[in-house]
Amino acid sequence: MTPLRFPPSVHVTSGWFDIIGAFTREDTALSGVPGGRGSPLGHVQAELSLLIYGEPAHKAWRAFTAQAPFRTLQVPILTRFGMGRAAGGVAATRTPFVAPLADGQGLYWGDHIANGALVEDAQAQSTRLHVAADLTLQAGTWFEIGFAAYRVTQVQADAGVQHVEFQPRLRRSLPAGEPLYCETPHAYLRGAVPVGTETPDGATRLTITLTEDVRYGFGLG
Repeated sequence: MTPLRFPPSVHVTSGWFDIIGAFTREDTALSGVPGGRGSPLGHVQAELSLLIYGEPAHKAWRAFTAQAPFRTLQVPILTRFGMGRAAGGVAATRTPFVAPLADGQGLYWGDHIANGALVEDAQAQSTRLHVAADLTLQAGTWFEIGFAAYRVTQVQADAGVQHVEFQPRLRRSLPAGEPLYCETPHAYLRGAVPVGTETPDGATRLTITLTEDVRYGFGLG
């Protein structure tokens, strides 16, 4: 089933994305960085603060919430700065998600276009990919491949190929040529009941916590 998107009239005031449960035990190195054995249970979690203003936006939100409990949500991973392009180091033209967004701009500004591809097959549960991309991946940035989102932990470049280590583990095996999205990656999530308040000016402010729909990443959505 095609994943559901937030209504275009919903404004994002803040966003937080992280990897939860990527390790089976937490060890702290001298650097203070958590480590441990990689776990197949790692998944993406997000928390978004939303602003809904005006009658059309509230009606669109009610329609959205009637469907959301039964659908996978396709949500852009919001970052304040875009990726740096490999060719000439020119910065990607990407708008920060500082709120409020312009009316009608919503969450899905920009095109969801692949920036690269796998150069060789990748096996399920792997934490390393070999990719060719027109953007230079960096530790801490996100990418999407195979309808799942991952965060880069380390990158080495060699003769036009980027050797990328990441978390969580790869959901399923992917063939060479699989498209890679690293400028506008999306995550595929399920949502909890949002918590919010209505302000005197008629606006509604909500906070919603979303957890990765791992079935979708396995191709079962």
